[in-house]
Amino acid sequence: MAHYKIYILSTLLIIFLFSQTFAQSNPYKAPLYWSVYEHHYVKEQAGVSDNYFPESEFLANINWIDTTLKPHGYTMVCMDGWGDNTQLTTNGYRKSHSQHWTHDFAWWSNYLRGRGMTLGMYGDPLWVHVSSTDTTMKIIGTNINVSSLLNTSENAWCAWAQIDRPGAEQYVKGYIKFYADMGIKYYRCDFLSWYETGYDRNVGTVGPARSRATYETALKWIKDACDSNGVFLSLVMPNLTNEAEFEKKYGNMIRINSDCGIGTWYRFSDFSRGIRYPAWSQYDNAMDGYTYWSYIAGRNNIILDGDFIRINTFASDAEKRSVISMHLLAGGPVTPTDQYSTIGTNAWVYQNDEMLALNADGFVGKPLANNPTVDSSQIWTGQMSNGDWIIGFFNRESKIMKRSIALSSLGITGNNIVRDLWQHADLGFMDTITANVAPHACLVFKISGGVGEGIKQSITFNTIPNKTYGTADFSLDASASSGLPVTYEVALGPASIIDNKVHLTGSSGLVTVIAKQEGNGIYSAAMPQAQSFTVTGGHQAKMYLAGTFTGWSPNITMTLIDDIWTAKAVSIAAGNHELKFANTNNWSGIDWGNASGLSGVATPATGGKPNITFTIATTGTYDIYFNDATLAYSIGSKISGVEQSIAGNYEYSLHQNYPNPFNPSTVIRYSLKNAGATRLDIYNTMGEQVMNVVDEYQNAGTHEASITPGKMASGVYFYTLSTGNYHATKKMLYIK
Repeated sequence: MAHYKIYILSTLLIIFLFSQTFAQSNPYKAPLYWSVYEHHYVKEQAGVSDNYFPESEFLANINWIDTTLKPHGYTMVCMDGWGDNTQLTTNGYRKSHSQHWTHDFAWWSNYLRGRGMTLGMYGDPLWVHVSSTDTTMKIIGTNINVSSLLNTSENAWCAWAQIDRPGAEQYVKGYIKFYADMGIKYYRCDFLSWYETGYDRNVGTVGPARSRATYETALKWIKDACDSNGVFLSLVMPNLTNEAEFEKKYGNMIRINSDCGIGTWYRFSDFSRGIRYPAWSQYDNAMDGYTYWSYIAGRNNIILDGDFIRINTFASDAEKRSVISMHLLAGGPVTPTDQYSTIGTNAWVYQNDEMLALNADGFVGKPLANNPTVDSSQIWTGQMSNGDWIIGFFNRESKIMKRSIALSSLGITGNNIVRDLWQHADLGFMDTITANVAPHACLVFKISGGVGEGIKQSITFNTIPNKTYGTADFSLDASASSGLPVTYEVALGPASIIDNKVHLTGSSGLVTVIAKQEGNGIYSAAMPQAQSFTVTGGHQAKMYLAGTFTGWSPNITMTLIDDIWTAKAVSIAAGNHELKFANTNNWSGIDWGNASGLSGVATPATGGKPNITFTIATTGTYDIYFNDATLAYSIGSKISGVEQSIAGNYEYSLHQNYPNPFNPSTVIRYSLKNAGATRLDIYNTMGEQVMNVVDEYQNAGTHEASITPGKMASGVYFYTLSTGNYHATKKMLYIK
């Protein structure tokens, strides 16, 4: 492959200047590792108060990683934010994940090393877990009480060490060394925005703000300790103020998006898409974060971290390939948090050694534009250390998009061998790469100076007629010029492929199918082709609604009755309200709103507003209807126009408290199907009861209880409703 000499010299000069300007020389590449995150997150969302990882399950996952992921370079197992703050060393350092564990971190670190893996640690050495009255725990190497580092007048969620106190530096640096001495060489330092500014845009004030000088000093201490102990430092929840001024100076890796959470394409690409906030997290989704912050990343520079991957939550193979490709082309880590019990048949996505070779090489690519709102930001390019080029075509949209790049624009002359790294096959010699990319899909190419190729082939994929739900499985009209058989996959939409035929899965919507032919020893692979068609007459698999009258949580499950999604006896107070329908209960799929009045036609409004706005004249319970085929909705009357009376039948339900987070008080609303003895209790995260709210016989109907916390400390609490055979628990957040 020929390159212009001037281009190479200018590129090297830019890389040199870039490394001098934006970061210290980074000795690390992005890690490949597994995290415990999914296990804890799922349990937390289910309201489990004693949220720990049983050692038997921990070991089962380690066994799975050893056989499934370790052969492909995933050699670390990392802890995350849930854990035990009561088992401390004499210096005040956390030494175990749970009181239920037989073994501590040191034991597990040694065990993993014996199996060719390492333990990664989560925490923040500025966060003190010692009681303010403790006089037994001493700062390492001194006779100073660890508790002396606390400022008891600070109203903060985290008890932060005051770095101007005697012994603070020894305490912070000693924390890093404590783990390093166990053999832990990876440290995720979390809650940095909470320490720096005491504010979270999703929660509010969580503590006092500190000066930039104080924040920098703290980061420097942590970085110095990591460097002197050979520990990789990952900075999590940073504000990235002044274009990551301090984080790129003191971190080896920085988080650039909100937490993985529910996973799914929505969280990865569509969550607050294109919106940049002034502080943590400046971008909510990984695609936006990687795109914008790409300008500060580079080989031997700061590493961008797009957070964990729950590949089992993505809807199609196309989405799964896009997720892995984005992390790798941006030079980020690949961090599965799927478990042996949730991964299903998806391990292959993490095992593509041709893609993982980018990580081994220390590759860091760049988008053609780092503005995530422009189309060219979805084409990424970069160069391997051996001179080969990598090009990635992404499609974040819900329709087929054309992507094209002339190799000459990268300084590459003549025809060059183009290899498809997901088909594991060469496509032949090219000087320009053009492809129609399916929605949520990607194509990743390697450009090298090969000397031979198979016979080129192409796919002709004819238009697919629109279909009505109920149509029998049908064949597609695509053929390869080689005569070799064509295979198909659904990239997006309510369909699947069974025996290489399309099977409609029961919903209306746009379906996009990819046709592929991967070649053989004679023919090169064909460039994949895509076609879309519309399915009408079907229904969504599930439907939910939520609105201001539920505090937007919980999401009410609707029932399909006579082809109309119905929610019976929804409690709505008199006044102005908003609501929205969605086909997922976590709002990660399609949702409908953008209308006004007690009846009308909704339109897709994925990702937030506009909602349906309406006014209720009289407080009561109302039936709500939605036709997902015509998108007609109605509140209080059938869509056919037959008036419905206010319902008097109830189901058991426990609603999310409102407001949440709250201070000074909050209201919990719940409904009883039958009269009976009823208890409403509040528990802390240790499972200890802190308040009994209701303990009496109550009639059927909707009830409300007002909560005033009194002496409760700031933090997370759980409230539980128990009546008859019905039990329900939800989480709430109190901020003093």
